[in-house]
Amino acid sequence: MSSKVDFFEDQPQEHSLIKSNIVVDYFCAWATIITKNRRKRPRLEQRVCYADLYSGPGYFKDGTESTPLRIVREVIGNPKFLEIVECVFNDGDEEMAARLRVALEALPGVERLRFRPFVTSEEIRAGVPERVQARLSVPCMAFVDPFGYVGLSADMLVGIVKNWGCDCIFFFNYNRINSAVSNANVEDHMQQLFGEVEVAALRTRMRKMSPREREAEVLRTLKASLQARIHKTLYVETFCFRDVEAERTKHYIVGLTTNFNASTVMKDIMGRYSSSHDQGVASFVHKPKDEQMTLPNCQPRPLDELAEQLPRIFAGRRMRFEDLLQEHSVGTRYERKHYPKVLCKLEAEGHVLLLGLKPRGAFGPDTEIIFRGAPP
Repeated sequence: MSSKVDFFEDQPQEHSLIKSNIVVDYFCAWATIITKNRRKRPRLEQRVCYADLYSGPGYFKDGTESTPLRIVREVIGNPKFLEIVECVFNDGDEEMAARLRVALEALPGVERLRFRPFVTSEEIRAGVPERVQARLSVPCMAFVDPFGYVGLSADMLVGIVKNWGCDCIFFFNYNRINSAVSNANVEDHMQQLFGEVEVAALRTRMRKMSPREREAEVLRTLKASLQARIHKTLYVETFCFRDVEAERTKHYIVGLTTNFNASTVMKDIMGRYSSSHDQGVASFVHKPKDEQMTLPNCQPRPLDELAEQLPRIFAGRRMRFEDLLQEHSVGTRYERKHYPKVLCKLEAEGHVLLLGLKPRGAFGPDTEIIFRGAPP
């Protein structure tokens, strides 16, 4: 079995670069929004945090920079980030942490940062190390990318996102976790992720399931485990990496936030890196060398399916556009941009009435939709 050291000694694979792109793109979007909000709230401490709990050395053997160096470069290059963002890095391997410190100090412009990058080396067992946790009392975006699943716990993930302005993206090694659920030797790790009772029930349900059903059930149980630990709505966005040769899922990138608007940003970014789109709807799957597939005529296309769903689900209701998005788009492949075209088509067909459109037919948060028909 390869080690984390071996991973960084290799050249970066395509899926590693896409994973890093998603994290960096979301960090930039998150930091832009958070810095604007912090300026509107002067009584709050003028510091926000990016935390990477499994950072690695910052680069691959061929010199390609990995996520830590890319993030700090983004902070250095943005005047609005320079004065407010602190980057916190941890790696359980002291050699990795030492190499990262050297690489960070060598970055041009690092001396201009108000908060110099903080690097520590603590082993993560079931929670955020104390030296890192002490710096996470402010709005924070965390990246949790373990080599496997050791140290990954539902309590830790929810603890990261429970406060205002705090979001998390984590690596979910489905291929290993799928096998580990039935392995008594790693029972403790699975209980930390799913819960003691839940993992036993999951194991029983999975015995009679197909591979596709098992995957869906593992994800459903993960989401339920996370939601059960927080007293507010938790939005979970997933992006799948497939192994084309083995025709199976390798792993997921999972985004967590308690803010609906933040979840739409996550979904938009993940959608950009999908290998395929149908009617502009992303697959949220990456397959190396994936080709656009021509779907059989008998299979509903996503926007056609959306046009069928909305009048049926919301028959007889009057609702704001934003409320429709929150009620329907969560947990689907649909993004905000897909709804206006479908709703306008439905209005032309007499299924809905649209009120309060902006100039040129644009939808705003307070645009109202009246669905005809009787409630189901």
